[in-house]
Amino acid sequence: MTIRPLRPSDEAALRGLCLATTPLHRREQSERFVIWQAYGQYYLDCEAANCFVAEEEGNAAAALLCAPNYADYMRRFTERIYPKCRNYGYLASASARQYALLHKRLGGQYPAHMHWLLPEARQDLARPLFETLAARLEALECRGVCAFPHQRKQPALCETLSSLGFGTLGKSSQILLMGKELF
Repeated sequence: MTIRPLRPSDEAALRGLCLATTPLHRREQSERFVIWQAYGQYYLDCEAANCFVAEEEGNAAAALLCAPNYADYMRRFTERIYPKCRNYGYLASASARQYALLHKRLGGQYPAHMHWLLPEARQDLARPLFETLAARLEALECRGVCAFPHQRKQPALCETLSSLGFGTLGKSSQILLMGKELF
């Protein structure tokens, strides 16, 4: 297994991981489009240097996507992603915007946020992925990172984040707001 930066050639694998691991509804084409735009395509287009893939036998087994600066992320999301999502209806676009706004509550202390594309059966890849990301964030002098796992639909991820030193900072419905200070 190798941890490496995200590459443009990862798009198909990233899309598959994104749709397979999301806790959000993904039955309708509109839902799949919004999930991919908000939790996949954005990171491929705008944050590839801050995203990492666990590769096994030439295939992406998992990925950790990160935006290290909340203000930059929100500006790009509002300009590039939200308008595309809005075309797919209010409910689909509202769910994408909800995650972006959740981070606003934590953006000062935890300027980076991340999305795990981590199959439940592959929690073993979480530590090497996170250690690689943490080194990148420390090099960028980013003082904290947060994540938003779904408590009921992603219990293994919640446990994994706790084992990596993330604390629970709050809760919005079934979404936990978890954060870790890096220095």
